[in-house]
Amino acid sequence: MLKAAIHLPAGALGAHPAFWGPANRAMTKFDTIMTAVTFAERGEAATAQSILSGLGSRLTAGGSRSWGRIAKTAALGLASLGLYGALFVFERPILAFTSEGGASMAAVIAIAFAFSAVHGAFTGRFWEILGLRAKR
Repeated sequence: MLKAAIHLPAGALGAHPAFWGPANRAMTKFDTIMTAVTFAERGEAATAQSILSGLGSRLTAGGSRSWGRIAKTAALGLASLGLYGALFVFERPILAFTSEGGASMAAVIAIAFAFSAVHGAFTGRFWEILGLRAKR
């Protein structure tokens, strides 16, 4: 009797909470990629590529991981590293100049913008190459 009292039709409460939201899409993408890897490991490259083609051009050759994009990302990373190195090496002269006040305050703002632009561009490209993109 108790069984009849709590019997609900399938889907009456909606999907299971574990399958709601973006986590499910990420797991579906992960499962698809792992299926393609399994086929590729068995020597069925054509099947693996057809599976991956459904995920979009980011995972195929010439996508976001092309050598040109990697080289530009590495150049931005080296530029960011150079800025941090220059700030470390020339710390005292920069501090002396910017602590004078007045127009030297513009130098502080320019330094902050330079770091923000270079490091931000590097970080954005780095995560994009790894396949992580901001939600739009």
